Amino acid sequence: MIGKAKLIKNALVVMIAISEYEDNNKWPNLESAKDTDINNFKYIFGQELNYEFVYNKNPKMNKEDAQEFMAQLFVNFKLRRNMNNYDALIMIISGRGNERDVLVTSDGQYISINEIRSSFDCNQMESLKDYPKIFIID
Repeated sequence: MIGKAKLIKNALVVMIAISEYEDNNKWPNLESAKDTDINNFKYIFGQELNYEFVYNKNPKMNKEDAQEFMAQLFVNFKLRRNMNNYDALIMIISGRGNERDVLVTSDGQYISINEIRSSFDCNQMESLKDYPKIFIID
């Protein structure tokens, strides 16, 4: 092993789960994301590991809803200064996508996965710069 292992004790786990879509011919609803996936991730991270787990309660999110959810994370969890002393960030993105590495919102618009990821990089979120960030794309 190179270096020291670090135990993560106080991670913030954020899940964006979009499972209902307006155009079901193009983007069929994802029934498993609505209940099973959220409950499984909530159990593992929230109950087993005792990390703070937050997710969108509404399975339908248009592009503006998803962007607002992300913006509220910074405020509600005081991420700009890391006032809650998180030692890691775990981001779970669950929903429809395509070959362009995007999350498809309920209204059929796209949000770049890279755009979401870069909002937490050390240039945008200096308070978390020395902490691990794990992204799970489902």
